[in-house]
Amino acid sequence: MKFPLLNITDTDWNSVRVDSKLIFGEFMNIGQELFDRLHKNKLYCDCNGDVYKAVGIIPPTSLWRRIFYFLHTVYKSRLIFEETQSKLSVNELRDFVLKQISTLPDDEFNRKWIKQLKAAMTHQDIIDGRIS
Repeated sequence: MKFPLLNITDTDWNSVRVDSKLIFGEFMNIGQELFDRLHKNKLYCDCNGDVYKAVGIIPPTSLWRRIFYFLHTVYKSRLIFEETQSKLSVNELRDFVLKQISTLPDDEFNRKWIKQLKAAMTHQDIIDGRIS
């Protein structure tokens, strides 16, 4: 699995929290209730085009991490993903993201984003946006 991962389940980007779109690593400051609401059973595409399903979290076991749960850099749960044996092509992922952007306001940022997506050559270019 190559991070970051892009949520490919939620299709209405206007009504979904931005922080539920991308997952940047296998550890996240998240509790069970928030995970269930934002991520559980959602599908994510990684930077290789492989599709994974978010199935659970493992909360921190260290006593110190639990005591200092209010410090977001200390209390991090490990995300658990299940392989789906599915894969998206670069074009399929690009089309998905372009379709979602088309529901957002037409502004300068989104026009630039669309231009970058059309130039993207890899899954990683699409997901993390680092197109030179």
